[in-house]
Amino acid sequence: MHSCSSHPKSQPKQMALLLLLPNKSLSLAILCLLVHHVNAGILSFSPITANCTGGNYTDNSIFSTNLNSLLSTFNSKSSSSNSTYQISGTVYGLFFCTGDLSQENCQACIQSAIKNISEKCPSSKQAIIWYDYCELRYSDTNFFGFPDTNGFSMINPYENTSSSEPMEVMSQLVKEAPSQVPVMFSYRALPPERLYALAQCSPDLTAEGCSRCLTTILANIKACCTMRKGWRYLATSCWIRYEATPFLQNLQGVYIEVTQSSCPYQDSIPNDLILNDILSDLMTNTPLKGGFYNTSEGETMNKLYGLALCRGDLAPQGDSCETCLQNARNSILEDCTNKTQAIECNQIAANITTGMVQGLIRDAVNSPTFLGVGKIAINSSLESYALVQCTRDLSREGCEDCL
Repeated sequence: MHSCSSHPKSQPKQMALLLLLPNKSLSLAILCLLVHHVNAGILSFSPITANCTGGNYTDNSIFSTNLNSLLSTFNSKSSSSNSTYQISGTVYGLFFCTGDLSQENCQACIQSAIKNISEKCPSSKQAIIWYDYCELRYSDTNFFGFPDTNGFSMINPYENTSSSEPMEVMSQLVKEAPSQVPVMFSYRALPPERLYALAQCSPDLTAEGCSRCLTTILANIKACCTMRKGWRYLATSCWIRYEATPFLQNLQGVYIEVTQSSCPYQDSIPNDLILNDILSDLMTNTPLKGGFYNTSEGETMNKLYGLALCRGDLAPQGDSCETCLQNARNSILEDCTNKTQAIECNQIAANITTGMVQGLIRDAVNSPTFLGVGKIAINSSLESYALVQCTRDLSREGCEDCL
């Protein structure tokens, strides 16, 4: 659930990294970065799963003719609507895209769903197919208006959290979504807290039915998954989803940040005061211009080494570097509590070419700040940006080897 993805064009974003390393001592590093998003264009859609039930129909039957008519109508309607439900003869059906999806991407998702549901459920009279951003369903019985909470949960198996905020935010979204019209959809994008979430119902439900559906699946999440940093429950009639990385689409002007933590060693820090002292030292003394500082605290076995780095193209004016470092500090304290090694890195993946990056490596090694940046045109409407950088405690040879 924590893969990098493209996002719509928006304002520059800050990024950050933290590090703790034991070697008879401890060390901490923070890296702050800045990135521009580019237009994501049409996304690629793959089904999560499909459910094929009910009896079977035969080719050229009345059901088959009605189903083909329904799917053809859905293909047409997806170009102008993110959700609909209707009857075609003996077939009841609906589709919906998440409320954050652009119309172009909604149509692409539904077109993929139409193709894949026909392949995965070639003769089923009842079928549902789920994607990350859309769902398509049909049946030979009338299911309209009946909240169906049958579904499945998905969790991030790699990271835990003790924060209660994701559940608090989701509880609020569950309350809000039923009253949102015409699409029963509500979301939050809270980059400083690394919290992105949505709640949504299928278009056939009433507000009361939507509320019952969302409340039920939220209870299912509470029973299994609240300690995970990233979870969702996709029921037949409603969805909830929370992640610590941004999955929301088409939200212009929203500050977007991708954060990844790593705490590979289980050894505990022997003295919390040393950690607090070195974090305060890094926050206070890292210059806004240049953005690099390293230091140490403690003695012998209890010594902690720290390093902070703001990306070289981060503007010296304003508080971008300071804010980024503060966010990184807060993140590592939450994610890697009392660990002797930790890395906190906020970054966005971009399309780059190998040749450009090789040139940037040469630029970085010969730069006093160990920084190389570049831009390349992908097509007439899309540009890609690349950056390479080393921490300045390395030698030129060490920087080149690392990159």
